[in-house]
Formats: sequence, C-alpha cells, structure tokens
Amino acid sequence: MVLEAKKSSILYCGIHSDLGLEALDSSQAASEGEYFQELVVNATQKYKQNSGDSIELACIGNRLIALFSSPETLEDNVWTAVQTAVEMRLRLAEYNEVRRSVGRPAIKTGIGINSDCIFSEGASSDRTINFAAIGDGANLASHLEEASKIYGVDIAIGDNVYNSCADRIWVRGLDFIKVKEKTEPVKIYELLGIKKGYGDLGADLTAEQKAIVEAYKKGRELYYNRQFLEALAQFAQVLAIDNGNKAAALHMDRCNHFLMEPPGYDWDGVWKLASKW
Repeated sequence: MVLEAKKSSILYCGIHSDLGLEALDSSQAASEGEYFQELVVNATQKYKQNSGDSIELACIGNRLIALFSSPETLEDNVWTAVQTAVEMRLRLAEYNEVRRSVGRPAIKTGIGINSDCIFSEGASSDRTINFAAIGDGANLASHLEEASKIYGVDIAIGDNVYNSCADRIWVRGLDFIKVKEKTEPVKIYELLGIKKGYGDLGADLTAEQKAIVEAYKKGRELYYNRQFLEALAQFAQVLAIDNGNKAAALHMDRCNHFLMEPPGYDWDGVWKLASKW
C-alpha cells in the first residue's frame, strides 16, 4: 500500500444509539442496516456530483468514514464535507420520523469533521470504496466524532474547518480541548447549520438557537475569566431553554467543581478530552 499526503477533509459518522436490530429477524435487520447505509451514501453522492471532489467511503463497525479530496483547493473539499454532514443530518431526521411512525426507536448519530494533511490510499467506484487514511488529521476527526457524543451535539468541527467556511455556517463555540495525539489545544464548535444564501440547505437560526448561542458564549467567557458563579447563571439560562443541552450541563459541573476546588494559577481553561477534572 502506497500512501499519498493530500490536503483533505475527513468525516466520521458514528451511531450513538441502539438500532434495535435484535428485535428483528435477520432479513429485516439486514434490510434496515442497508437502508441506513444507503441514506448516508446518497448524501455524499449528492455533493460528489455537484463539486467534482473525490469522495472515498468506508464503513467500520458502527462508523462510516468519508474522505474528501478536492482537485482544486482545501477550502473546496471542506465545504463539500460540511454540506454533506448537514444533508446527512436532514435525511436522518426524515428517516427517524418514518421509524417513529411504525414504533421503531430513533437513530442518534454524531459526526466529526476535520481538514488537514492526511495520508491516504484508495481506489474507488461510485458506490463501493475501500481506502486507508492515517495521520493526526484523521485522528482528530475521530476525536471530534467522540466529542459530539460527550457534548451532545449532532456535528462537531475543528478550527481548520471553521476557518475555511466561517462566513457560510452557523456555529456554537463548544470548548477548547486537548487530545492525546496533539500537543496544541484545539477549539471545537457545534455546526448548527448553513447560512441562508449558501446552497439549498441554508437557513436562519431560530430565536431559540440564537438565545442558546449567546448565553453559552457569555458563560464561556466568564468561565475563562474564572468567574464561575456568574458563568453558572449563563449556562443555567441555556438549560432553561433546552433542558437537554449536554454541553451547558458539563460546564455547570465544571463550574461547581472549580467553586469548591479553584484551579491553579497556571490553569488555561483547556480541557483534556479524556479527563474528568
């Protein structure tokens, strides 16, 4: 296998809920699994056809991995990856409505996207693709998918993705984290959506989303300034709007901890992804 360094974007999509396949017979379970995979593949194909990007796919366990490599610029394949993720979320929401209507549990997924120099090798057809992708860039995308579950968001992105298309997307700045493979901390964001005017998926944020983003942002600023009591009030505002907001609940736990045990003088607010405190 010969690996080639490419400026690419990589998307990890993990299933974070029980599909309930055990209750089905083997043919039904296989059919449902295939339908979900087809749903995801169709989302990637839509933007492959429109962009001209090379998109390579692999399915490993409960994860689907997509590698986007553009013949033009890194910004092109980042944008293709972002649109694909939002399309996947939309199609999954529609599929979950069908599942609920027949008494099946909704499928919960989490997506992580990163762009970087990624070492990859692959050969593809339109529908079936096998490839290898390694390096810090691929590892960070995997960590972002894991972070989507920890913070309770649908899509988590890193700095590189955000900086490439900040003017076209709605985000909430989630945290500043450190993962074991990287020495430098990474700022992570929740991808809320695409702004109106940028493709068929563009839309404005709802009033509720805007209020959550604003209160969470204020809470984060106070948190970094060690004003933990004041930060608690802002995160409580988020939970008053959305009582299932896991990211706000996590920050409230941290604030309560630091009120009891203040951090050291060298505390920089960076969170080690695998740590409790």
